[in-house]
Amino acid sequence: MPTHSWDDYMVEQLKANPGEVSEYLKACAEEGSSALLVGLRHVVAATGGISRMARETNLTRHAIQKMLSDRGNPRLSSVESILTGLGMRLALAPMKSSKKRSVKKASISGERSKTRKAG
Repeated sequence: MPTHSWDDYMVEQLKANPGEVSEYLKACAEEGSSALLVGLRHVVAATGGISRMARETNLTRHAIQKMLSDRGNPRLSSVESILTGLGMRLALAPMKSSKKRSVKKASISGERSKTRKAG
């Protein structure tokens, strides 16, 4: 019996269920930037490949391959271009309460240190 990689499986699932792309990318984004890049790689493959995405975004094939590679470190504008090519946009949402508190504490600490330095 032939085996398929997880990547192949996800691409096939996304091809079969194009209406799930948005939810899939949201779930990937919640896991972090690395997971989002893997998700984008799956979605690009499922929606026509890198050549099609290059035509849609005016990015070069090489730039897309590089940004979606395991070592990719894309600029936000490049990610936005890919999302636009997929008919999507980047949106922000509040974090879950447990994470929100830690971010808020860090920001309050930063404000206090600025105040101390100024005084």
